[in-house]
Amino acid sequence: MPVGPDEIEVSLTYSFDYLRDSQPRMTVLHPWGSPATFSLSLLPTNSTVNAVEWSPNGEFLVVGADVSPYVFIFQRVGRTFTKLPNPALLPDGPVNCIGWSPDGTKLVIGGNFTGGSIAYARSEATFIKWNISPPMGASSVVTGLSWSPNGEMLALINNSTSLVVHGGGPLMMTGRVNIPAPGSAVKAACWSPDGTILTIATQNWPFVVSYKRIKSTSNYAGFPIFERMPDSMYFGGLSDVGYAVKWSPNGKYLALGGLGVGEECNVVYRYEGHRFFQISYNSADVSTDTATAVAWTPNSEFVAFADNSSTSLRIFQIENDTLRLESKLIPSPATGALCCAWSPSTEFLAVGHSAGGLRIYQTGLDMPEKGYAVLVGG
Repeated sequence: MPVGPDEIEVSLTYSFDYLRDSQPRMTVLHPWGSPATFSLSLLPTNSTVNAVEWSPNGEFLVVGADVSPYVFIFQRVGRTFTKLPNPALLPDGPVNCIGWSPDGTKLVIGGNFTGGSIAYARSEATFIKWNISPPMGASSVVTGLSWSPNGEMLALINNSTSLVVHGGGPLMMTGRVNIPAPGSAVKAACWSPDGTILTIATQNWPFVVSYKRIKSTSNYAGFPIFERMPDSMYFGGLSDVGYAVKWSPNGKYLALGGLGVGEECNVVYRYEGHRFFQISYNSADVSTDTATAVAWTPNSEFVAFADNSSTSLRIFQIENDTLRLESKLIPSPATGALCCAWSPSTEFLAVGHSAGGLRIYQTGLDMPEKGYAVLVGG
């Protein structure tokens, strides 16, 4: 039967042989004009998705959850998503965070499992163990991570309290980079696009801390040294705990999500002259609950905040240094958005939420609401 302009056709490769076929597949043959949903149980429907991340080329989508096998890897061809076989080495507990190396050849996951982190080297669509040395340690719980833009450093957040930066290059992490103690529990980390600034979200004021790389100096192992930038450089910001931080790809803005406590939890700074100025916003547009994750489109024009408390995903457009609410999407079931990630082409927006799994929104370059597809859950 022909596919109409507002219709979806879904083909499944396994039909009634699901238990014997380990490669379920979903294909959308045509985009749609009005919202439409379909479901395919590639993850347990009661799973909580804590992390989601696209590979740099948009071919792979990795999902971190709180149910076995805890990490799920999908390969995308056009609008077809296929779940790959599980890697030989799997975590034995929930995955909290995911990070791809900039060249897409390495994948690191962190969480509440033995060792705290697992690194994989990718060969085509196969993922094999890759050693990080020195390791985090068997008692570590990795709650966040971020690769430097050149792939030479990897920042890991240990037990939501301390920050460890591995250095040595994309082939083997051989040592640790010294970072001054932030003086507060660390919740998230992100590098500026040029790799000169490492910014973290913290539990205590000012809820965001930045470290600047001293290019002309290195320690005995040849790793760069970072110094803390003054807290006085932030103008405006959160009123409570910072949970998420992300630089815009063009390096002009810094987005910060956190605990609102009756005030805004969606904050965007403009970075100018080594200072951070909070840009304007309409108080009716921002959330006053809890923003747990933030994601930018590759062109730095749109920013999405996952909001676990109000069970919504707010998408803002940056216009003349002003936050303008573009869309407010409600995950279904309405159990809260925990994480989000744009595909490199901006064609898809993946959103993980609690007690329901993963939702993928198909977008247009002129923004979402052309429709959405539920890959997992009802």
